[in-house]
Amino acid sequence: MEYKFEDLIHRWEEHELFYRDLYMKKQGDPAAYQEYLKSLDVKDLQNRGLTVPELFAPFSVLGEYSIIFPLAADLSVWKHSRYTPSYYHSHEYIEVVCVMEGRAVNRFSETESYEMVPGDIIILPDGTRHALEVFSDDGIVLNIMLKKSTFETAFFDILSNDNLLSNFFQGVLRGENRTPYLYFSCGDDPEIRKCIERMFLEYYCHRHYYEMIEKSLVICLFSLLLRDADKYLMQGEKDIRYRIYQYLHKSFANTSLEEAADAFGYRPAYFSRLVRRETGHSFTEILTAYRMQMACRLLIESKIPIYQISEIVGYQSLEHFNRTFKAQKGMPPSEYRKKNRK
Repeated sequence: MEYKFEDLIHRWEEHELFYRDLYMKKQGDPAAYQEYLKSLDVKDLQNRGLTVPELFAPFSVLGEYSIIFPLAADLSVWKHSRYTPSYYHSHEYIEVVCVMEGRAVNRFSETESYEMVPGDIIILPDGTRHALEVFSDDGIVLNIMLKKSTFETAFFDILSNDNLLSNFFQGVLRGENRTPYLYFSCGDDPEIRKCIERMFLEYYCHRHYYEMIEKSLVICLFSLLLRDADKYLMQGEKDIRYRIYQYLHKSFANTSLEEAADAFGYRPAYFSRLVRRETGHSFTEILTAYRMQMACRLLIESKIPIYQISEIVGYQSLEHFNRTFKAQKGMPPSEYRKKNRK
């Protein structure tokens, strides 16, 4: 039997109809919704693999379970069920979120989210906490899951080059501090769309040699993203806050606004306005907060003298450090250490 991509992704599954009904009831009268929740059989919902966060806690960490990788392959390709209740979770595998139609919202915190449109692709490393919202009839999102445990052997070709994606995935496999995700906005690129469509169909039909074809398609998808990365990669001012924190992790003890602006390739005045606009704080406020965070950890977790901690976190003057710490934490460092070590 030959399946058509459009028919498969637009077809309403039983669980999608349940979730849509649940969502619509939740938008109505709150009292009526609570009564509806009481009428649901929790064990039946769990047996059917349905998630209702108000009745029972969903998984906070999704592992490389058979329910995610039922074919025992190195990857899975699933349509994200429309109207699935949104909740924060992370994965033990690498996930690629592809918006095919409509819109979706990918939340990373209460204040950090992206509204994704058709052609948007986000590559999430394992351990990334997020919540995905697809609350519309026309929201079609495909999730490509790649096993971290077999990634190095299954996708060796991806790791053998020196480029954006290979460096990203090598950092993922080593568990290093890294970019929290890669976000591409590909618009209506026909080659990328066809590649994802074929990947979905191959996985859905799982005919002979489908896994070999799937791996080739993953390499093809990543190669297409790399070829036009300058055009598609969202790596400019939108993710400035993440790049700032990565920079501070390495340079918090010996940097300044001027040095940071130079590292980012901006003039200090423009960089200062950019940071304020994108984060709501000045660079100095962010730098101070980061230094105080490091100082607090050292005060609690070590016996290093306070004057040395002052130097470690970037203050040449102990008096300046003490004054800044008290202004930030409401007490001098010595009192903070004594209070929290108890």
